[in-house]
Amino acid sequence: MTATYAIVPALATVEGLLRNGGTYGSGPDGGYNWLRLKDVPGHRSADAATSCYTCHGNAGGSASANNVHSPSAGVSGGGVNCYTCHSIYKDPMEDGTGAAAGSARTSFFHHVLGGTINTGLPVYYDGDYAPGPTGVYPSLANGTAETVFCVSCHADHDKFNGSKGGNLRSSISANTTAATDFIAGSNGGVCVSCHGSATAKDTA
Repeated sequence: MTATYAIVPALATVEGLLRNGGTYGSGPDGGYNWLRLKDVPGHRSADAATSCYTCHGNAGGSASANNVHSPSAGVSGGGVNCYTCHSIYKDPMEDGTGAAAGSARTSFFHHVLGGTINTGLPVYYDGDYAPGPTGVYPSLANGTAETVFCVSCHADHDKFNGSKGGNLRSSISANTTAATDFIAGSNGGVCVSCHGSATAKDTA
């Protein structure tokens, strides 16, 4: 707000972006640092229900933190409901209760997602409940073998972003991750931790 101007070199960054739109790597956009939002799903004005911060971060607090001018690549950091990005699973797998109903749930054999987790008081959650770094994971202690969620088998993103292949929980009673559904040992991995004995079938 003064009459003084600063000389900005061509390779300087302005609000986290290269001023000259230079290359940063390779990719479908040709590897250029675009100074506008591309016209792709998630970046259109019609996506009013989703904030930029949902995918790209709003940590703040330091010069290197992800924010609107220095966004992350868009991978969830945990705590974001799964259907926000993985909506294809809602219709065939979600139960008929709550805000996210599965319109095709009776047409497939599958785990029926959604139910009550006892986190002190019984609370109903849709199947895409994401606990994030501090939330409660569903287990046989706070649910039942017939009540399952995405994170009954998978860990939330904060647990496996550093190793994408390790997105499975090691068991229904542990939040640790594994790169396989079978682990030699006491519980045999996340599948056998529930299916070591017969369980009742949950039907729509």
